[in-house]
Amino acid sequence: MNEPSRQDFLPSSSVFSPWIAGLCLLAALASCISAETRLPTETTPTDFAALAKDIAGFRGLPLQRDIALTRAAGAAGQMNSQHPFQLQHVERAYKSIGLLLGNDDLGKALNEFRQLAQLATYDAATGRVALASDAVKLGAPFVMTDAILAREAPFGFAVIAALQEQNFNWQTKTEGVYLEDRRLAFRALATGDAALTLVARANRKSPENFAASDLAAAGKFSAELEKSAARLPDFLRQQITLPYREGSQFALWALKAKGWPGVDALYANPPLSTTEILHPEKYYLKRQAPMQFFPAALLRAMKDGPAAEQSLGEYLIRGLLASANPLKQSNDSAARWRGDQLFAFADGDNFITVWFSAWDSPADAAAFQAAFRAVLEKRPRIRFDAKAALSASTLSGLTRDNRGVWLQAIGPTVMFISGARSDRLSSFADTAWQDLEIEADATALRFDSARRHIRRNQLSLSSK
Repeated sequence: MNEPSRQDFLPSSSVFSPWIAGLCLLAALASCISAETRLPTETTPTDFAALAKDIAGFRGLPLQRDIALTRAAGAAGQMNSQHPFQLQHVERAYKSIGLLLGNDDLGKALNEFRQLAQLATYDAATGRVALASDAVKLGAPFVMTDAILAREAPFGFAVIAALQEQNFNWQTKTEGVYLEDRRLAFRALATGDAALTLVARANRKSPENFAASDLAAAGKFSAELEKSAARLPDFLRQQITLPYREGSQFALWALKAKGWPGVDALYANPPLSTTEILHPEKYYLKRQAPMQFFPAALLRAMKDGPAAEQSLGEYLIRGLLASANPLKQSNDSAARWRGDQLFAFADGDNFITVWFSAWDSPADAAAFQAAFRAVLEKRPRIRFDAKAALSASTLSGLTRDNRGVWLQAIGPTVMFISGARSDRLSSFADTAWQDLEIEADATALRFDSARRHIRRNQLSLSSK
């Protein structure tokens, strides 16, 4: 019997070509995958100027002045520079409601978050847009499907950031917002607009031809950013993806209704909460302005004023509840949100957090109260005393350092207090409820009354 030769192990001539082709394809795919880290964040001034002109023309936004590109790894450091409260107070307030864990360092986490959340910043004084090194990750999801989009994505987002500032002062407006919920909604509008623009331009699609697959593509820009955010606290990690995914969906409603001028109109009358981003019908069809809270008696009693003030909104509350409850239950409960406001006070040696939230109905408030109780028992490890409950809607307890805790639902409103002295907890709660004013945000306008910042006719969903 003859020994088999090496030739016997090679493919026959009839399959040799496909076999070689397969090896070539695998090699090409491997090359594409490894190219992810080699995607450029630099280009020539001439090429960038040509790209900026083309994007501006496609998007229909005028270049008010030429844009120059610089590379700056620290470009995101300007984000939210106008925040009026000290970081240490915000951190303590977030830990008291379970949004942060005891060992979380908010300052360190924010530095990492900013590098991923704001990848391009525009300087109106110099006409330069600074592109962070992490912007390269925007193109990574497309290296095997659209090489041009993969290469141009970082520069495209930089161009659109400059156009948004030139035409709408959007970067300036967003930096001036310190409320978590509203700032995230503003970012979602701008990022969703940019993602839709780049996908539509890559395929040269008009708004009426924009398909579900294109919307899915717009949401993919954040894929690598999400991986890089894995070590961030939950509430920061969740803020990485929403602007690309849900933000694109929100902007698409206006795009399909009125084309790019419809998207432009959003900047004059922006979404005020993540509820409107998550449920576009609550903006475009039947808008409900978020509720605002003014606890007059509490503010009179705390003479130094709030050390921190925030609004978390539906999206962050959804994530907070999901830390201790089933996801569907958390989503359903958070979707009944009508508004919230958190106040924190440095009262001598005490640090007191008071968080008000409004819900669609008393039943929805009770559902949130129960879900939030589970969070408090799991994360800050608050001990509620069922025997001390004054009624079915009122719970009291203690923090781990034996400060008083109060969780109460009255009608569609829930109030949480943490850090007050236990011997004056009930009277403190009475003060917090006293003269509490709850009213809709007066800045919310109808979509069909919005006007563009550049010269266009008034737009509405009902007429051309």
